[in-house]
Amino acid sequence: MPAVAALALVWLATIALVVIKQFAAFDPITLIYILPVVVAATQWGIVAAIIAAIAGAAAADFFFFPPLYSFWIRDPQNVVDLILFLVVAVVTGDLAARLKKEALSLSRRCKTIFPTRCAIAPRSLQSRPVIRIPHTVRSSRRTFAVGL
Repeated sequence: MPAVAALALVWLATIALVVIKQFAAFDPITLIYILPVVVAATQWGIVAAIIAAIAGAAAADFFFFPPLYSFWIRDPQNVVDLILFLVVAVVTGDLAARLKKEALSLSRRCKTIFPTRCAIAPRSLQSRPVIRIPHTVRSSRRTFAVGL
């Protein structure tokens, strides 16, 4: 299912690019195709991100690089662009997937150490600017300094 969702995101990016090319003079092709890779990586992991990267490169080649509606690439610069896109997309997808994994791990650790503070921290941080007020939380073994 994540692979289908990643392909759907690439399809939506392709539709967006067709519309953008009608009204804009610049070509944000590879920039737009990075978005499905990052979303797929953060939602479903690195495999979905790689699928989105490969599908994005194929869609860019087929729909936007001459000759159109063919997987043949006439200009060597476009070949280099697609290879660089694939490298950047895979690295970005991997970093986004790792970041999501670390954030979930940190959230679990925080909930075990400070069960009441971690449950409300994300909402409070989103609704107001971050102001650090040091508090001391005493545990049976240690004293923790916590910034709220």
